[in-house]
Formats: sequence, structure tokens, C-alpha cells
Amino acid sequence: MTRKTKCPIVGEECWEHDCDFYCYSTGKNPETNVKFQEFSCIIIKDAMLTMENTMTMRQTGAEVGKLTNELIKLKEEVLQLAAKNAKGRIPKL
Repeated sequence: MTRKTKCPIVGEECWEHDCDFYCYSTGKNPETNVKFQEFSCIIIKDAMLTMENTMTMRQTGAEVGKLTNELIKLKEEVLQLAAKNAKGRIPKL
């Protein structure tokens, strides 16, 4: 016998598939690192999904920062090569 969840909105037994907030969700529990794919109350899962989203955003921000630093290094190298190659060819005004 499965335990029925109490609805956080109406305080009654969960209506499951008859409720608009009962939906399929996938993700990874940020505390246990366990992936999940299940139907559940999205109101109850909200805090966990918000934490997972925050962690993903932090990781994305860190990766964008790394990419930006690499692009800056490459730009500086290209500008140095262009300056070496152009020495003596550019007429002075």
C-alpha cells in the first residue's frame, strides 16, 4: 500500500493526475545527486528544482567565465601577431 501525499494547497489527500500541479518532472536531487524521473506534485518539488537550477546556473556561469578568459588570451595573441607582421608596412602619418 502506497502512502498518499497531503496536498500543500487544499490540505486534503493528493488528487494526483486530476490536479494541474501533478506533473512529470526530471532532474537531479542536489543533496543526494540521485537522478529522478517521476510524476509528483510540482509544489512539493519546487524547492529541490530551484536548488538544482541554481547549481546549474552557477556551473554555466563558471564555464562562460573560463571561455571568456580563453577568448581574451586568443585575441591578445592575434593582436600581437598582427602587430609583428605589420611592422614596417604601415606608413606613418
